[in-house]
Amino acid sequence: MRKLKVIIQYMLFPISFLTITAIIVIFPMKSMVTVIEAKVTQLIANGAPDVISSSQLIEEWSMQKSIFELGEIKIPAYGERYGNIVSQHANLDVDLYYGDDDKILTLGAGQYDNEVIPGKKGIILIGGHNITYFEPLQNIKIGDEVIITTNYGSFSYCAYETKIVNIAEESMYDYSSDEEILILYTCYPFEHIKNESNERYIIYCSRNKK
Repeated sequence: MRKLKVIIQYMLFPISFLTITAIIVIFPMKSMVTVIEAKVTQLIANGAPDVISSSQLIEEWSMQKSIFELGEIKIPAYGERYGNIVSQHANLDVDLYYGDDDKILTLGAGQYDNEVIPGKKGIILIGGHNITYFEPLQNIKIGDEVIITTNYGSFSYCAYETKIVNIAEESMYDYSSDEEILILYTCYPFEHIKNESNERYIIYCSRNKK
């Protein structure tokens, strides 16, 4: 009789353990599922957003990036990285900074701070070192696309002229222009290091019309 009681006790112990475990684990899970189901039902009732493809997301994102009001754009702070320049044909891909001092040009391409930024009419003058970031400029051909992407939009330009000029030549650019002109320049020849040449290699680009 005593052995029977011991056997029953051993049998009841695992059953009790399993029961307690079910109460602790399974019931909360059931409650969580109930909460999730209720949330989904609420979303459906309120009009949950439709599922769209990744291509649709990219298209909508691109459209949003290209729509902006220039009046709301603030001129970047001097030394601020505010975009990048890409020309796939020339294998050019470089960060763009506002300002063009020596420190900035060790980081990427530097834009002359004349308060004309991509998307506004005027001369956008951007320089870079010929043996580092702007070395690919020698590969840009007439008709190639140059894209500047900023935090407020993406802007496409077309290279229409290349020129080699002396740094003393004042006709390199005309700041009175009422068109949006992108000018990329670097020291020339390309194999020469800084301060060894008085010549500059220049690429003129016009804004592509949409």
